[in-house]
Amino acid sequence: MIFVKLGKILNKDNHGIGQRIISEHTLFQGYVLNLFNEKTQKYQVEYVLSKIRGNDIEKNLLKKRYDEFREIYDSLIHQYLRPNIELVSLISDIKIIAGGIVQIKNTIKWTANIRDKALKLVARVFALWTLQNAKYYFEVEGLNDKQHYLFQPHAAQVIAIFRMLSIGDKKEELMNNLVEVGTGEGKSIVLGVTACILSLLGFDVRCASYSEYLSHRDHSTLRSLFDSLDLLNHIQYNTFNKLCEDIINENCNIRQIVEQLICKDSQLNTMKKKEKNTRAKILLIDEVDVFFSREFYGNIYTPSINLQDPSITSLVNYIWTQRKSKLTLTQIKQTDEYKACCNRYSDWELLINEAIKDMLVDV
Repeated sequence: MIFVKLGKILNKDNHGIGQRIISEHTLFQGYVLNLFNEKTQKYQVEYVLSKIRGNDIEKNLLKKRYDEFREIYDSLIHQYLRPNIELVSLISDIKIIAGGIVQIKNTIKWTANIRDKALKLVARVFALWTLQNAKYYFEVEGLNDKQHYLFQPHAAQVIAIFRMLSIGDKKEELMNNLVEVGTGEGKSIVLGVTACILSLLGFDVRCASYSEYLSHRDHSTLRSLFDSLDLLNHIQYNTFNKLCEDIINENCNIRQIVEQLICKDSQLNTMKKKEKNTRAKILLIDEVDVFFSREFYGNIYTPSINLQDPSITSLVNYIWTQRKSKLTLTQIKQTDEYKACCNRYSDWELLINEAIKDMLVDV
């Protein structure tokens, strides 16, 4: 209560220092949550729907779906919000509704029954998220606006998830979607809850971002939610580069395969193939504008393997020590170092020659 009162005083500071103290110190997180809720709860679903733009939107249907969501969510919060909350039955209810669906590649099912499950799951997953993070609510006994100290979804977040799941449009079919959510409007929760719903409905979900820090932060924030629903194996947060790595190594470690292919004393048949995962995959891209920048979109991803062997080291050292004698490829081919390297990699003399040409140019 003291920090609530102090937060109100600091928030009125005309110089901005008070607001900075509030935003940077964890002791004021409850008050920051209160400020966020005060702002967002002013904008109800009618306001959101009046401002939304997009393709195939049925605003009346979206409003109906949102009202259904709100009725379920509010009922669950009223039912479970108690000191020492016990959430086992809610978690069990979520899993029962999901029904153990497994979506198979190339045969994805998105029927009316599954859409109905998705809406029910959005309400329940959001309720679980709210209840798991209710500590600030119980710390402020005696306040009239205690509800503002709960992590709650605001209308724009729910509508954004509906649009990503194609709920509330003319077709209501699962398809590729692009959704714009403003900075500071809770985008990470939109992604996290969407990932939960899709994973519960049988998909393996990847949330890709350009930033390893942001990816790790968002996953850590929602880890307890994923863990409670046993979804940690089906939801991954990665950078674009890590996503590429996982795809090229899906069946086996491609670098080990290449190394064994080149090293004649290795046996390819000793490699164990990874168990094939048949679950359909869905990709959620965070900061999609960064993905479409020239650093990512249209660029190639080039995996490589370093060959390390004493014969390679000897050959490189020979070229370096004799660098002033204007070596040629023909001269190097007569050396013991070259012959030893070719003997080690007998099927790859052409590759060795090209590497030597590069080194000769460099020296």
